[in-house]
Amino acid sequence: MKQSEREAILANQTRHEPDMSRYKDEAPMSSAEFKCLREYMGFSTKWLSLKWGVSEFSIQRWERNRQPPPDMAHWMRGMLEQFGQRVDDAVDAGETTLLVPRTDDDSPNVMPAAVYRRIAMNAALRMEAGIEYLP
Repeated sequence: MKQSEREAILANQTRHEPDMSRYKDEAPMSSAEFKCLREYMGFSTKWLSLKWGVSEFSIQRWERNRQPPPDMAHWMRGMLEQFGQRVDDAVDAGETTLLVPRTDDDSPNVMPAAVYRRIAMNAALRMEAGIEYLP
């Protein structure tokens, strides 16, 4: 990842921050749940490490055998809620073709392109829509 990409992620990281206050009393997140959520939403270990300012090895360790820190677990659960809302919004829009970015450079903001593709796939399955790359 180029330095400019890292700077964009860090500069805009508050754009998609969920309200974490509602998750304060939740149970700790298991390593398996953390990895499942990361993969389901389309976050790479590299992207998460840059977002959170930790090593990629730390992300991998949380997925193997250590619980992620509570603030990371809360953030992931909040992002899952936003992910679900975006799927619902796409379904409610009723488009017959959903447009997705091909690469992170084509992504409309700091979120990885894989996130948008996964949102579109979930919505398309619910409404039998097609998926195409952004022109």
